[in-house]
Amino acid sequence: MRSRQVHLDFHTSEFIPHIGEQFNKTAFVETLKAAHVDSITCFARCHHGMLYYPSKTHPELIHPGLENHQLLIDQIDACHEAGIAVPIYTTVQWDHYIMKNHPEWLAVDDQGEFIDTQGVPAPHFYHTICLNSPYRAFFKEHLLDIIEVVGKEKVDGIFMDILFAVDCDCQYCQIEMEKLAIDHTIKNERLKYSKIMLHDFKEEISEMIWSISSEMNVFYNGSHIGPNDKNSLPFYSHLELESLPSGGWGYDHFPITARYARNLGKEFLGMTGKFHTYWGDFHSLKNKAAMEFEVFNMFAQGAQGCSIGDQLHPDGALSKAAYNIIGHVFETVEKMEEDCQYASIPMTEIAVLTPEEFWIPGSDAPRTSPAIIGITRMLQELNYQFDIIDSAMNFEKYQAIILPDVIPFSETIADKLTTFTKQGGKVIGTFESLINPTTTKQAFYGIDYLGEGTYERDFILPDEQYGKDLPKEEFVSYIRGTEITLNGAEKLVDRIKPYFNREGETFISHQHAPSKREIGAPELTKFGNVYYFAHPIFTLYRKNAPQFIKEIFSDVLAECVTHKQLIHNGPSSLQITANTSKDQDVIVLHGLHYLTEKKSEEIYTIENHYPLLDISMKCFVGNKKVTKVVDVLNQKELVFEVSEGYVTIHQEVLVPHVVYKIVF
Repeated sequence: MRSRQVHLDFHTSEFIPHIGEQFNKTAFVETLKAAHVDSITCFARCHHGMLYYPSKTHPELIHPGLENHQLLIDQIDACHEAGIAVPIYTTVQWDHYIMKNHPEWLAVDDQGEFIDTQGVPAPHFYHTICLNSPYRAFFKEHLLDIIEVVGKEKVDGIFMDILFAVDCDCQYCQIEMEKLAIDHTIKNERLKYSKIMLHDFKEEISEMIWSISSEMNVFYNGSHIGPNDKNSLPFYSHLELESLPSGGWGYDHFPITARYARNLGKEFLGMTGKFHTYWGDFHSLKNKAAMEFEVFNMFAQGAQGCSIGDQLHPDGALSKAAYNIIGHVFETVEKMEEDCQYASIPMTEIAVLTPEEFWIPGSDAPRTSPAIIGITRMLQELNYQFDIIDSAMNFEKYQAIILPDVIPFSETIADKLTTFTKQGGKVIGTFESLINPTTTKQAFYGIDYLGEGTYERDFILPDEQYGKDLPKEEFVSYIRGTEITLNGAEKLVDRIKPYFNREGETFISHQHAPSKREIGAPELTKFGNVYYFAHPIFTLYRKNAPQFIKEIFSDVLAECVTHKQLIHNGPSSLQITANTSKDQDVIVLHGLHYLTEKKSEEIYTIENHYPLLDISMKCFVGNKKVTKVVDVLNQKELVFEVSEGYVTIHQEVLVPHVVYKIVF
């Protein structure tokens, strides 16, 4: 896995002349070398449907303004001479030429309308191509053409972009659904089939590529990796997690995706962009601090490499300013990559079951739910080490498992969690997670479930154990909870009733009624090793971020996790992660302190970073003997202490990015 990659977009309109006239092999490579780039993905075909190599099969698709038909081959040859890898890019389901000239190959909905997943006004190239149409034969022919013209020994990999499961009801999909006895008139059935079709397409394409050369890397990009991609993983050589925070993904997306993807058994890299906003943002530069955080956080989450998206100007010349920023970040990556790749196994104490496992592509529900965003933010702020998993993954390696708000009931999951708790593991469920809607009695939680809560807003009352550092008075909950009674469980935290809901003739002041000072239904219960919150506390944290919720939840976690992996005395904005090696002979700590800000109407970004003073961080090592602690970026040994199973490192000034290696 090359760890310092650039993804060089080249989506170029056929109405622009003199394409590549400023491309110079020597200047191209020298710019990449100066920026510490060790791999760059270059274009065979773009979303406009144009080719950038001397195609034998479809010479009519070579960009009409391309000055040098050998552009891709020259890029590959020049980079290979410098030891730089060059995976080859091609588009799959977006192609403007196909869109205009073969509308019969486009995906259509049940009303016969073309499917556009982006919602961008015309002109565009976003009408999705159906992979069941004759386009599939065209695409296979195109891939074979690339490999033959370039030469299979020169193809480091194939990056295939834009593969979406869409609600297609075209004639070709109807034929295939009929073969499988799938009713094409039912939306959910079409969506289920779309996953089957996409899986079969990837299998067919990978088998074709690997029959030519088993050494070629293969990746299919759908802008996200999640549970819906899991069955198709045998057809990927590795994973690339596209996540441009300012391009619509946001700063919540990557940590959620990475914490799941790192459990899939594939090497993975993170991908951001040099753009201030989204792809194709020509002549823009990402803030340097934002670029630092986004790349360094990839390695902190266990990635083996990183990729920064750029777009080559139509004239073929790279931007000096862009590669100055890329080089600034990659210079640091080069210093730490060996240790990061050696120690890339996250040391986690908690698992979060992902609601995305139960998400249906094309449905109205968000793929990344508010609940998973809320729990991820809360655990990062509390500096717990955690994975995001699906229900088929191993539970036994964790001290606690969290079910965030909306995990549907399943006998299989309940049985697996019951076994986990009998072996000493702790479970925290919230709101409707694992609530069986067919019965009142919820045996797993030791409660009776009576439906949604009586009050739109009621109150949670901390006590001396749960919320121990909070004032001992009621705090408002901004989202309706569930109504429960005890049936074997122990009540830990009370709810307080309001006077009434704001409805009909009853209202008071500007928002909701105050407390009636009367105990209501239980808020937090415990049944053996199982805790239950009646409110959707993670969705609530995503919505309003009330600190009292985090305080109460933190006190529950303290009971569930006997030895917290990492402890620090810094603010909640300081993120520290711990990764170990396969042999567990080292631990690499990553510390990041960058603050996201929303200075604009549309995007969050990072402009500034701030050092911290008098920071102590503790890492649990148990009985292992620590021989040294090394500051990886500055290559110097640090003073440390070991006590009660923790190695402690103290820094009078902690810079925004540190990488420390603990050696045993």
